[in-house]
Amino acid sequence: MKNNSGWQRSYAEAPEYLRDFSKAEDPDGRVVQELLAMTDWKRKRVLEIGCGSGRFSGSIAKESGAMQWLNLDRSRPLLGLAQLAGTSHLLQGDALSLPLAGNSVDVIFSAWVFSYFWGDQLSKVIQECSRVLSPGGEIWIFENEAIDIPDAMPEDGRMSALKEEGFIKQSHVLTELRFLSLGQAEAVTEFLMGSSAPKPDSRGRIPHQVQLLKKSFG
Repeated sequence: MKNNSGWQRSYAEAPEYLRDFSKAEDPDGRVVQELLAMTDWKRKRVLEIGCGSGRFSGSIAKESGAMQWLNLDRSRPLLGLAQLAGTSHLLQGDALSLPLAGNSVDVIFSAWVFSYFWGDQLSKVIQECSRVLSPGGEIWIFENEAIDIPDAMPEDGRMSALKEEGFIKQSHVLTELRFLSLGQAEAVTEFLMGSSAPKPDSRGRIPHQVQLLKKSFG
């Protein structure tokens, strides 16, 4: 991963910016509902890679009926926020070396994480996912269509790399970033994205499109 933007600074030093961005993203839950409509995770063991402040453990984890939901993140400050939010089963670790035994989960879920892995790193992460997944396991991920991420691969390269690793686009959802105010929108996006930050409208909203992609094993 590259380490030259506010995203990385937020992971290490200022997790509240990432928390506020996450709260603003898909405020009506359209992406979550699309995922739930396309999957059946009842009685499944699910690993979330890059759980951040624990947002999805409070929505997808409960609504999916998963038997177990493990929350992994490499950022201790973000895991602290997740713990404060009531998230359980927290693991500190890196996707390049997952702290789990082989065949220990049935599904891997990750939101806006895989695009940060470049070249051989992405292949290594896929290998680690394959190791911990049970036979016939799946990876489901969310990726952006509308917002360019400075630390991530350019959008064309990102999608090409994921496609080469066997990810298939399942759906895309039109949604938005909805901040509490214009001031919050400007502060959060400028901290995280700098000069490449999209411009919010007067209500603190930014159009957003999200792709749902899946990779199956076996």
